[in-house]
Amino acid sequence: MRKKISAILGPTNTGKTYSAIQKLLSYESGVIGFPLRLLARENYEIAKKKLSHNLVALITGEEKIIPSSARYFFCTVESIPDNRTFEFVAIDECQMASDYNRGYIFTEKIVNIRGTRETLFLGSRSIENVLKKIFPEVVIINKPRLSKLSYIGYKNLTRLPKRSAIIAFSQIDVYEIANKIKQSHGGVSVVLGALSPDVRNAQVKLFEEEKVDYIVATDAIGMGLNLNIKNIFFSSLKKFDGFDERNLRFDEISQIAGRAGRFCNDGFFGTTGNLKSLNNDLVNFLENYEYTEINNIFWRNNKLNFNSPKHLLNSLSKKSNEKLFKLKKNGDDHRYLKILLNDSDIKSKVTNALELKKLWEVCGVPDYSKNLDEYHTLFLKIIFLYLIGKEKRICDDWVKKNIEAIRRRSKKIAELNYKISQVRTWSFISYKKNWIQSANKLQNEVRNLELKLSTKLHEELISEFIGEFKNFEITKDNGLVQKTEIVRIEDNKIYFGKVIIGLVDGFNFRIKPNFKRSKNIFNNKILEKKLFLEAEKITKAFKKEKFDDLNFQVDGKIAWKNKLIGKFTKGQDLLKPKITSFLDNYFIGYEKQIMIKLNDFFKFLIKKEMPFLNKIREVDNISSSSRAINFCLLENLGHCERREIKNYFNQLSKTEIEKYKLLGFKIGINFFYYNSKKICILKQMLINIFLKNSLQKSLNENILSFKSH
Repeated sequence: MRKKISAILGPTNTGKTYSAIQKLLSYESGVIGFPLRLLARENYEIAKKKLSHNLVALITGEEKIIPSSARYFFCTVESIPDNRTFEFVAIDECQMASDYNRGYIFTEKIVNIRGTRETLFLGSRSIENVLKKIFPEVVIINKPRLSKLSYIGYKNLTRLPKRSAIIAFSQIDVYEIANKIKQSHGGVSVVLGALSPDVRNAQVKLFEEEKVDYIVATDAIGMGLNLNIKNIFFSSLKKFDGFDERNLRFDEISQIAGRAGRFCNDGFFGTTGNLKSLNNDLVNFLENYEYTEINNIFWRNNKLNFNSPKHLLNSLSKKSNEKLFKLKKNGDDHRYLKILLNDSDIKSKVTNALELKKLWEVCGVPDYSKNLDEYHTLFLKIIFLYLIGKEKRICDDWVKKNIEAIRRRSKKIAELNYKISQVRTWSFISYKKNWIQSANKLQNEVRNLELKLSTKLHEELISEFIGEFKNFEITKDNGLVQKTEIVRIEDNKIYFGKVIIGLVDGFNFRIKPNFKRSKNIFNNKILEKKLFLEAEKITKAFKKEKFDDLNFQVDGKIAWKNKLIGKFTKGQDLLKPKITSFLDNYFIGYEKQIMIKLNDFFKFLIKKEMPFLNKIREVDNISSSSRAINFCLLENLGHCERREIKNYFNQLSKTEIEKYKLLGFKIGINFFYYNSKKICILKQMLINIFLKNSLQKSLNENILSFKSH
């Protein structure tokens, strides 16, 4: 069977990764290599929701989850296993082969890794001609962007539209901008490439759930961070690349700007802070989804010679015969190797090819903390000397000493970031075969330590850029996910995080004055948003409530669940009282629905307590005497003094008298009245509010007559 080689190319927001995952799952086995640990983890989690967990694997430098029956692998490009065969292989963001720092790694995978049935490359159209030169038979599928991208010019930080991401290129700039946005808009999420996946996801969740409307991020956002961002604002177009500050290339800016707009929703890009505008050439480049054709990609020889240090260094510096490939000089591991080979202790220990191979393997330990080379190589030297020593393992006591140093408490954001980067290095080391005596134990230990530090960092980021952390609860069981809603109602108490800030009083939210006066815009904003949702829920529950569960008092007050929600007051007619609802601004949009329910409640009371009122109104073709008596009964709520209706009563026919008796009326010595065995509180209430008698407590006897003068 011929092995298919294809490529899906296009700008951001074209659905390339989605298409690749669909293809992956259509095969019996497959692997996708991503440019970032975060992306590998994100898509691994997506796949786990679609498939049985034991079919999906995750491999990055610092994390390996490989069930024995795994068929679908999600990896960083560096971590794609070369000891397995897959029907389907895909490499994401393959234009990264032209990146100075990591390009040679992408090139090596592009050139050498194959699926037994299909190999797929994903990326920008800038890599198209390179792929055609390497693979003349490649099938290119060009995908158009799903939404429009437009320039909206400069916006001051204090006037940024909602659902915006602000791009900065250093931690200092990120934190400075985040502080300014917090002061102007209330709350902001922070995303840096160095954050652990747990912190990154927790920060992103605040934005995705609209608890904050702004996110400040580095250019790491350009590599597939799938967020519902409407606007991207650049605060600068320069970045420090590890050697010098340089201007971003148009394609790099396009990759970041393209994160604005999702699926078919249009996106916008602009400038803010000290960057006042973008030149017309750049704007046209971005709006028209142009690209700069790549002519060369970085390459490094992977057939290394370990006969001697000199042979190894020469093989690392060997140039390719292909003009397409540009030699990668002084990669991180290459630099570490040269430094260590100049160390007299190391020189004396490297006496054969096996030891040289081990030294080269140690040089592959990444410096996630971005220390000086001299500092990191000192760390690597200790590891190497342990690995070639008597035990051939890294000393447990030394590992323990390092881990304990990382454990030391800290609340400073920069220190927590640094500690997490140190943990990443130890996580990487823990997965190296035969380096650690108790590898599984160390893997669990560093995983728990990273989660603990990540939780603390997330807390500090919230405290610094959003509000007081005491108002948030985090569970540590399955990542940094809020255990409960920030704002919630329990037993009529309103909680903001762990703090009771008010009470539910009918259709009113009584918020404590000290919380209302808080200048924390974020806290007040999410409280307001949540209370509007709670008001809707409470109204819906009220509308479904049975009338028997509502009650009233003789002074006209109406209660639901023992809370005052309204009142009957004097109207123009005794049987038509006014009804007032007591509600605050959160319920004002539901006033009409509440009033309909209260009016229906009054009709229910009439029907239940004085059913005759509706019945005598409904009788047709009655005599004038009966009409007069009915008027008197309605005016007096079912009771008439006989002397006042004597003439009309004497003129009633036997049939009419029988009808009154069937309706429940009784002819007494002094009254003609509706005969009810129970005390009618409704009647007392109607009389009380109509005459403004201010009766506060119902009477224990029926009222048969009252005077309105």
